[in-house]
Amino acid sequence: MKREVSLVYIVSPIPSDYVRHHITQVVSRGCGMDIHKDVVVATVRGEGFKQELRSFKTFTSSLTQLREWLLSLGITHVAMESTGVYWKPIYNVFDGFIPHIWIVKRPAHQERAWAQDRQE
Repeated sequence: MKREVSLVYIVSPIPSDYVRHHITQVVSRGCGMDIHKDVVVATVRGEGFKQELRSFKTFTSSLTQLREWLLSLGITHVAMESTGVYWKPIYNVFDGFIPHIWIVKRPAHQERAWAQDRQE
């Protein structure tokens, strides 16, 4: 059974200290991922455990380890930030195991602005 991919566009970045002090956690057990070509950085947060950050290689065996770690924590929601197509293999490994998977992308004009800021 093929599921639809949820695609969320971020209009403006939210400073992390604002998130820590002003935003209430809505999902009881969730994971945010920053996806790169060679590495996936996953941060989990939820009821019953401390926030934890881990990095995984992008090989299928490593992505399966990531999935099993998330399942062991009872993670129900995953938001993946990826600028390209690097989210696709992760989605394929998670599909059918994690109930709610979101792909988070910035609009292209924000990507260009972010890249220019980093070069300066």
